[in-house]
Amino acid sequence: MTKKSFLSFLFSFMMLGWTSVSLSACSSDDIEESEITKPNEDDKGGYVFSANPEIVSKIGGYLSDISGETGIGDRDGIAGNYFIKTANGDRYYLFPVTEHGDLRKDVEKEFSVGDKIEFSGRVYRLNEKYVQDVPYLTELAKSIKLYALSAPYFTIKRIAE
Repeated sequence: MTKKSFLSFLFSFMMLGWTSVSLSACSSDDIEESEITKPNEDDKGGYVFSANPEIVSKIGGYLSDISGETGIGDRDGIAGNYFIKTANGDRYYLFPVTEHGDLRKDVEKEFSVGDKIEFSGRVYRLNEKYVQDVPYLTELAKSIKLYALSAPYFTIKRIAE
């Protein structure tokens, strides 16, 4: 074996060993936020560790814009997510904090469980992979439509009855 071939072999062997050690040493708890893969441009949302164990965006692609829609504010008892339930039962989950903006103050000021809420903005689908990883969402998706409203692309306003 020539010196050049031997060095190439040795380097390849060392890289293979380093890669396998580094992969086996990392767990999902060790992943820094800077290492999280950003979603596609049409995915405007936060992140969740999938059971798969990939990291997926909770928010899927853009669907349409809405204006002046109304529903009742509610909170998901299992995950604690805020959503607006429309008259036909569809749910619009609120994602007030994303890498694109922070609407927490607006949501805290205007959102109240049980109150009528008017909302407008960009409507996104919930990421199908995320829905499949959350059993109660999988069941809900069989009977109603699940949507997402993502910061900074929505507004809400409490309506006095």
